[in-house]
Parts: sequence; C-alpha cells; structure tokens
Amino acid sequence: MNQPKKAVLCGASQGIGRTIAYKFHSLGWEVAILDVQSNEEMQSAGINMHTCDVSDFIKTESTFKKIFEDFGTVDVLVNCIRTRQKAPSTAPLFEQWEKALKVDLNTYLNASLIVCEKMKTLSKPCNIIQFSSITSHLITLRESMSYHTAKAAINQMTKYLAVQYGPYNIRVNAISPGLISNEKSENYSSMPDASLYSKLALHIPLRRSGSPEEVAEVALFLSTSASSFISGQEIVVDGGLSICEQVGIALQKE
Repeated sequence: MNQPKKAVLCGASQGIGRTIAYKFHSLGWEVAILDVQSNEEMQSAGINMHTCDVSDFIKTESTFKKIFEDFGTVDVLVNCIRTRQKAPSTAPLFEQWEKALKVDLNTYLNASLIVCEKMKTLSKPCNIIQFSSITSHLITLRESMSYHTAKAAINQMTKYLAVQYGPYNIRVNAISPGLISNEKSENYSSMPDASLYSKLALHIPLRRSGSPEEVAEVALFLSTSASSFISGQEIVVDGGLSICEQVGIALQKE
C-alpha cells in the first residue's frame, strides 16, 4: 500500500493555496502550512498549521526542521505566498520594491532551498511548485511594478532550481494563474465591481474567469507521477487571456 504523500504549503491559509491544501488533504495526504496567519478551521480539519514568517530564513529553517521530524520527508512543496500593492501607492517606490522582494520572492527562495537541500541529503524525489502570475509577462498600471518584477524573477528562479536540483530527482515548476474567482463568489456576482469582472471576462477566449479548484487540479498534476518528465516549466492557467492581442479585441467589442 502506498504511503500518503507529505505536502507543505507556504502561504496557504486563504485563497488558491487554501483550496490546494484542502485538495491534497481530501486525498489522504499529510499537509502542513506555513503562514503568518493561522487558520483554526484548517487546523480542526487535520491540517498542520505553523505560524511562521517565511521571509525570515532562520525561523523558516527551524519550522521545517520540526516538519521533517514529524513527516520524515516532504514530497511536495507549494510556494504561494503573495502580497499585492496597488498603484499608485503612498509608499515610496523603493519601500514597495523591498516589500515585494521580501514577501513575493525571498520567501520562495528560503523554502525552496531548505527543502531542496534536505531532500538532496535524503536522496528522495520531491516536487516544488512556485506560484507566479501572467502579470510576470504583462504590464498593468493598476498594480505596482514591484509585484510584477518579483513574479518574473520567480519564473527564472524556477528554471534555475530545476536545473540545479534536477540530478537529485527534484522537479521544480511554476503555475501562472490569470483571472481567478475568489473563494467567496466564483463568478464575482456578489461583488460591487461585478460589472468590471464581466468586462474582463470578455477578453478571455473561454469567456469566464477560472476557479481556485481548476488551479488546484494543475497543482495536483504537477505533484504526481503524471507529470514525471516535466520540470523547469511555467504552466499558464488563464483561459487563453495572455495570448490575446487586446487592442483588436477592444475594437471588436465597440
């Protein structure tokens, strides 16, 4: 009988990460979460919650030491910590920049290096999933450039780690979601700006936003032997949004 997989998710007390955690847990996997916020509901469901600022390498290393003592191994690591700063912001540019690098980039590197080095010594395979975004390739003035730059760096980090740790049977991939509905309302129908999301959906070839569950299925695929020869890749989950030439679409809607 196969042993249940051991999965660790960083920044999964809410949003897409939360959905992925529940998906893994529903399959009988042992799941642990590192987040600055605790989630009593998830803890009660049997998911191990660890309050930890993953941007702090020493604290993160200590937390992972406990997880390895409890789990013995880590089959899957999902990095989905994020912060988003709207533009224009009252914070100075470099303050935004430093925060984005600390939260959106350094946390991914800290967790990945700790797990990769440990799994390397254990001589066991591991799958690492980094959450990027289609905004890593696009420019939108509605958000800070620091967030987009950090996501672009995650894509390159993913490739680098995949090459560096590939010989140790450690696969590293990124997921870049597009317009994904939130956990409260799949179609944004209850939100004040529902009309905005309806307009945005018109620019998506599938004419709708995605759901957290659809992203979770991609994460599951990358976590299993079904994707055993896929590494160093960015998997875009956006319904085709990022491949569309937007000016032509806008004119078509006039």
